[in-house]
Amino acid sequence: MPGGRSPTKPSAMDRAAIDALCGHLIGGMSMTRACELPECPSKVAVYARMAADAEFKTFIARAREAQQHAMIDETVDMADQATPEDWQAVKLRIWARQWRAAKLAPRDYGERITQEHTGSVGFVMYGEPEKASTQEWAETNGGAE
Repeated sequence: MPGGRSPTKPSAMDRAAIDALCGHLIGGMSMTRACELPECPSKVAVYARMAADAEFKTFIARAREAQQHAMIDETVDMADQATPEDWQAVKLRIWARQWRAAKLAPRDYGERITQEHTGSVGFVMYGEPEKASTQEWAETNGGAE
């Protein structure tokens, strides 16, 4: 504002401002862009509250996880609109969104890690305990007398 004070941002404690912020995040907008809007708290205020309030941090994390679905949806459109002149730039933009989605929503977009076990596990069973009484089995296999 010329000659005046800039408008005050809403507090990170203001429920309406946080709802607006989360709505923008879920729609695919970045935290930086959303916090530039007049209805959202400043980025510094949001990150400060996240550092101090675990419940709030979880709330924002859920919104950011949902945000990744919107961003991944954009990648299909980006790929479809790529031209022979800009396909490398589009590929980089898609890769950046995929990387970010893997970090912020690992259950949905993270790399799947599988473990393969090789070798064998062996055991030796002496006698057949299911056919003999416990006492008979123990006596024939050197158990209790």
